[in-house]
Amino acid sequence: MSPDGKKWAFTAGGDIWATTMEGDVPATRVTETPAAEGAILWAKDSEEIVYYSWRTGTPKLYAYDFTTNTERQITSGEGRDQPAEFSPDGKALAYGRFVDEEREIRIIDWESGEDRRLAIDVDGSMTWSPDSQWIAYLGETDEFSNVMIIPAAGGEPRQVSFVANSNAGSLDWSAKGDYLVYGTSQRTEPSKLVKVDLVPLPPTFDEDKFRELFNEPDEEPDEESDEEEGSSASGDRGAAETPENVEIEFDGIRRRGSFVNTSFSVQGVLLSPDGETGILTGDGAIHRITFGPNGDVDIDRMDVTGRPIAFNQDGRQLYVTQAGGLRVVTIPGGSSKTISTSVEFVEDFDATKLAAFEQGWGEMRDGFYNTDYHGADWPAVRDRFRPQIEGARTRAEFNRLMNLMLGELNASHLGHSGRTGPPQGGDNASTGKLGLRFDRFAYENDGRFMVTEVVALGPADISDEIAVGDQLMSVGGVTLDGSSDLNVLLKDKDGEKVMVSVRTGNGDARDVELLATSGGAERQLIYRNWVESRRAYVDEISG
Repeated sequence: MSPDGKKWAFTAGGDIWATTMEGDVPATRVTETPAAEGAILWAKDSEEIVYYSWRTGTPKLYAYDFTTNTERQITSGEGRDQPAEFSPDGKALAYGRFVDEEREIRIIDWESGEDRRLAIDVDGSMTWSPDSQWIAYLGETDEFSNVMIIPAAGGEPRQVSFVANSNAGSLDWSAKGDYLVYGTSQRTEPSKLVKVDLVPLPPTFDEDKFRELFNEPDEEPDEESDEEEGSSASGDRGAAETPENVEIEFDGIRRRGSFVNTSFSVQGVLLSPDGETGILTGDGAIHRITFGPNGDVDIDRMDVTGRPIAFNQDGRQLYVTQAGGLRVVTIPGGSSKTISTSVEFVEDFDATKLAAFEQGWGEMRDGFYNTDYHGADWPAVRDRFRPQIEGARTRAEFNRLMNLMLGELNASHLGHSGRTGPPQGGDNASTGKLGLRFDRFAYENDGRFMVTEVVALGPADISDEIAVGDQLMSVGGVTLDGSSDLNVLLKDKDGEKVMVSVRTGNGDARDVELLATSGGAERQLIYRNWVESRRAYVDEISG
């Protein structure tokens, strides 16, 4: 969402689009490349956006100016770049760079374009102080992740949180500049919310509550104005006044960090421009939190679902995404409306599959935990698989090749998944499956489809006419050889009868009628068979 509240930008089909917040207006296309693009930020003047693109083989930052309809690349060199946040005064952009196993924060002067490194040993998110003079970030401290604060002009970072947890995220700085919040956890443990007061809290007394009743009341709010802004008389604070200089008292700050009690694991936190409230996500819901003057908090569950992404400038509206759509939620009331738009594009499968391959290979190049890639020559793996990817004709074939590439790393917790249907805007084709596995070497050596496995409860198994060792001779009347592609022959055959020809040994070929199933159904059967085989193995070795 743009700072002026009139525009929003989003990704669809890997490209960036923008439209009005009025809704029911077709979106304007900003980029048109097969490479992935995203992480959109609006400049403070609401006339430019910044985003990353994989078009050069590694994520770099680009800016698009809507007033001139021009795009420019704003970062270059080695490393993966990720936009983070514009300074509140709009004069600088902070972004993250990962290069040579080092994560760093860099600052771009938005007027001159000067790019400089600010901090290293960065372990997570970052945020600006409301006066644009400081940056807080999650840094590595003795194997733990804690909050560091560094002057935006440069200098030595100072540690301001001291929690012995290895995971942290969702760092945010209050609009009044007096505290920070973030989420922290250990593996398998619930995530907790931490609040760090940057200055000591002034003492408050219960007796003052009576005296405040005799203070002169503020001017009555304009009811019509409140209704137009979607505000409520109860709990509506509006935006806090931006402090000229944020004060940080580092002496004793270790004692001013505290856990905020919640009844759920905190997944994310987003502070309001009012400086006193915020939004928490967790327990499958959105919660509104209010920070009191004595350090006490009040948390209320909202009747709203989705993922909060931003407040508007006065904090009276919350933007929430859900199921690929955008909703505007009134704070604190909770009423909402959907902002609708539409996009129209046709995906180029041949170009997209290559871009996805390069991105997947690049993710492992930069992010695999073992720099020796478990002995694999990773550049050589790319050179070997790229021609095969170029020849892939279906999504299922592409997905299979991507998983074979990842298998070269010989590591757990790796895998590629994606749509097995047609490219977006395509002909809605799907690939039928017969529930058969074949001998790779027989196919590669002489083009024979020799059955090595009949998937239990799959189409071939149900027919009870095909067994391991049989040779599949033809599909749909087309004779099979070394150039045959079953994905092409079974296109659009999901749920339809398919006539195949099978031969046992040197016997005569026979026709078998099969009811092809979907790729998803076949994968479920394969997984079920794996589970049963593991269960049988455990029974066997257990005696």
